[in-house]
Amino acid sequence: MSRITWLAIYLLCLFSAAMAQEKIDNVTVNQEKSDTAQSGTGTLAETATKAPIALERPPTKVSFRAAQFLFVGSIAADLGTTWNLPPGWTEGNPLLGKSKGQQIAVSVGLGVLTLWQAHRLENQGHTKAARFCLWLGTAFHSAAASHNATIK
Repeated sequence: MSRITWLAIYLLCLFSAAMAQEKIDNVTVNQEKSDTAQSGTGTLAETATKAPIALERPPTKVSFRAAQFLFVGSIAADLGTTWNLPPGWTEGNPLLGKSKGQQIAVSVGLGVLTLWQAHRLENQGHTKAARFCLWLGTAFHSAAASHNATIK
């Protein structure tokens, strides 16, 4: 395999490991909070007012999941239309480069980074900002794909 393919696989593994570590950290923090509430170290008034702590995060809303899928689909559409350009036409974005491997690595890497950041924003309660990032990326990639599709 090429170096770019290995880089894409490495980035995906890092993303998976970071997400798993974040879940482990959340469970550990929640268990520590739960243990202090149950151990009786706090006063009676403090224990009575503490809400039970959930060990699992709430389910992701359907609109956020849809925004994620549309974002990934727009990246795929952009790459697909870029690779099917007529002879003589090439990618104009210098960041993406001319080779398919480099285009995949950059698109997947930045896409995973955007999805990760949107996921973090969603978990921190910034739902509008998370959706805005995803919809903005979807709009840009869809515009690029439609532009590429109209070239004859």
